[in-house]
Amino acid sequence: MWRVTLKVKRDKLSETLGIIVKKLHSPEIEKRKKCDGYYVVTFVTSSSLKEIIQVCREEDLLCLTAGGVYVVDNVKS
Repeated sequence: MWRVTLKVKRDKLSETLGIIVKKLHSPEIEKRKKCDGYYVVTFVTSSSLKEIIQVCREEDLLCLTAGGVYVVDNVKS
């Protein structure tokens, strides 16, 4: 299982969530948090890393973990 956190522009939220649900295997949206001009969306999926990267733009990925191990960590401190 992968836990994915990405940033999504407010005007693209429903479109992005629709794509995630349609194209990834068994996604479960855990939370959505409103930030300045965008939402931070966290979900889990059993899709492959390749499938996740194909669906989610790499520059929008904030954090990608598998089994507690960080694969991508783009969170600015």
